[in-house]
Amino acid sequence: MKTGVLVQARVKSTRFPYKMILPLPGGPLIQHCLRAAKKINADEYAILTTEEDAVYFEEVCRHEGFDIITGPEDNVLKRFTNAIKKYNLDTVVRVTGDKAFLSPTHTQMLVDTYNEFAQIIDFVYYDSTPLKEVTGAPYKASLMIEMDENPDTPANWREHIRPGFIEKYRSQIVKNPPKKYAATRSIKLTIDTRDDYIRIRKIYEILYRGKVLEIDDIEDLMISLSPSLSYDYTYSPKKYYDPFEPVIEKVEEKTPTNESIESSTIAPI
Repeated sequence: MKTGVLVQARVKSTRFPYKMILPLPGGPLIQHCLRAAKKINADEYAILTTEEDAVYFEEVCRHEGFDIITGPEDNVLKRFTNAIKKYNLDTVVRVTGDKAFLSPTHTQMLVDTYNEFAQIIDFVYYDSTPLKEVTGAPYKASLMIEMDENPDTPANWREHIRPGFIEKYRSQIVKNPPKKYAATRSIKLTIDTRDDYIRIRKIYEILYRGKVLEIDDIEDLMISLSPSLSYDYTYSPKKYYDPFEPVIEKVEEKTPTNESIESSTIAPI
């Protein structure tokens, strides 16, 4: 089976524009995602974006060995099917480019599970935090094409894809390991706001040493910052203490403005 790792990425998102190219130690956010994604076993690697946004990713894709495939702004699914047809893919490993801590290890575990049971499942994913925040997911490529070519496919499915596969096709849920990564559930690992960015940047400042960060690295950090806490996987994350909240409150510098990010280079650091 031919597999492609496809990273969907846009800079002009609604909630937090230009977050994909926000600077972190070692390079912009999207570069860290691509470095991790390249460690997933596949035949093809590409970023999926729009014609307008492609210019923002040219240098980083060249450096990390990714192609750029473009498609319509209002139809993410079409971008995927463009790539599927270009590469003649059987399996798509779908990754969102704003994953600051994409785990190639856990994503590969999902891909291996899918490959083993591909005759009876169409899609594999983690069902809860923190692993769902740090993994891509394998999809049956032919069903993406089927969904795209169906005129009755809802706009929400074309935008987010996963809800359509969960409802329409054979999905396999993988549970988070019991009593593992409990500490990491106390913090948000995705970037949707300025505070999220400050938190992620602080983690990179502490941990990044030139290698892809795995969730185990973050778990060890969380435990070291809050050694007196007894983390229990069954507790709600809301009961946990986020050790980065004081950092967020004290940061005086502003997140880079849209204008400064747009005018800056994203050449690898």
